[in-house]
Amino acid sequence: MGSDDLRTLWESAGGQAPDHWKFHKIEDLLKNSKSISVGVMYPGQNSPGGIPLIRVTDVKSGSIFSKPTFCISPEVDEEYKRTRLNGTELLITLVGNPGDCVVASTTMAGWNAARALAVVRLADTNLRHWLRYILLSAPAKHLIDVRLNTTVQKTLNLKDIRLLGIPIPPKNERDAISSFISALDDKIELNRRMNETLEGLAQALFKSWFVDFDPVIDNALAAGNPIPDELEERAEVRRQALADGSANREAARAFPAGFQFTEEMGWVPEGWGVEPMREHLYATKGLSYKGSGLSDQGIPLHNLNSVYEGGGYKYEGIKYYSGDFKGRNLIAPGEVVVANTEQGHDRLLLGFAAIVPKCFGSSGLYSHHLYKLSPAAHSPLSNHYIVSLLNTSLYHQIVSGYGNGTTVNMLPIDALQMPLICIPPVEVIQSFDSLAVPMADRKESLIEESNILTNLRDTLLPKLISGELRIPEAEKLAEEALA
Repeated sequence: MGSDDLRTLWESAGGQAPDHWKFHKIEDLLKNSKSISVGVMYPGQNSPGGIPLIRVTDVKSGSIFSKPTFCISPEVDEEYKRTRLNGTELLITLVGNPGDCVVASTTMAGWNAARALAVVRLADTNLRHWLRYILLSAPAKHLIDVRLNTTVQKTLNLKDIRLLGIPIPPKNERDAISSFISALDDKIELNRRMNETLEGLAQALFKSWFVDFDPVIDNALAAGNPIPDELEERAEVRRQALADGSANREAARAFPAGFQFTEEMGWVPEGWGVEPMREHLYATKGLSYKGSGLSDQGIPLHNLNSVYEGGGYKYEGIKYYSGDFKGRNLIAPGEVVVANTEQGHDRLLLGFAAIVPKCFGSSGLYSHHLYKLSPAAHSPLSNHYIVSLLNTSLYHQIVSGYGNGTTVNMLPIDALQMPLICIPPVEVIQSFDSLAVPMADRKESLIEESNILTNLRDTLLPKLISGELRIPEAEKLAEEALA
């Protein structure tokens, strides 16, 4: 199939390209005929400390955000050395979201890929970003969709990738478009990393104050008060922090200078209570809705897919609902939701919490697969404190341990009523919120900006490919969108 035939196919999928651009099959761009293959077919058991294996679940929006947690043994890696990465490849997903791409980086050198990914080696590695952008476009997605094998699940075959037609402009035009789109991608990635940093800071703050009790230890050391033997190892770390000036003495003023022993939880800060969750939190289950009520318009419906595994709000999981509901099914921005359902028993999602963001408006609904968790009027606990507590490994283990069910694991309401928690005074919670809330607000603003950038990229890219827009016009539109 020649360039003209490939152009005709592209146009039949709704695409356009300037007349002077040439079309090439992906197989014509390969380093050699064997430069495309599937990854590891039989990885075996996870081998901690082994060779990281990129699975399709590691690929999100054209990126791999962190080092894969699943590893294969050196022996398995050697057996599949043909797909061992050197950092110059293009990875294409074959299942899940077929056609999603990752441009391998030098940090991935030595890793391997799973069978659900195609490992592609191009003769000109500089074309990788261009191919990724083309495969992101609507015409390419359509051409991929019509080729999918859907017998069991949507699957893309290597043969279909080989035959896919790619419009290739002259180098100067390609570089200009790639540079513009890359700048948007780079900003999206920078925002993601900043959010990762903010999340890490918030988690570290909570752990320091409410798990390790660092400010209490600092105060006890400064006052010459005794440290319980069980906390002596941490006290040694804090002695060093006090000596080098890295301890936050101002924040510690709201904390006591000693510990008290409790039968239920061991050593806790002096004066802090130990009470069951039900004394401070109200849990209510959300709307049991019918699928017929879901629509593109309507009230935002926060649902099971609105909570990430590990906790935190998942923006792309939002649904919209136009059916009947009760006032008790409403939820406001800033309130807490907890996942109460999970397929299987891995507890990757069950019991994890998130805060409803502001971007979906002043009011929404939450589904029956979530609990809304609200602090009682008399309680010093705040929503940010509650979410941070539930997403710690200790309390996630406690809460999710209440789950029951055969195929579907369900979280009973007792899981958010029975467990004992330590109750800090309101001054300490307010001090925590004064730091945690601005970080959360900044995270949300960065996510909103990234969503704008992503929509902008996906809108402008096909217009740049078709020749409808030139780079100066696209740059002006980008400035206006971000103003």
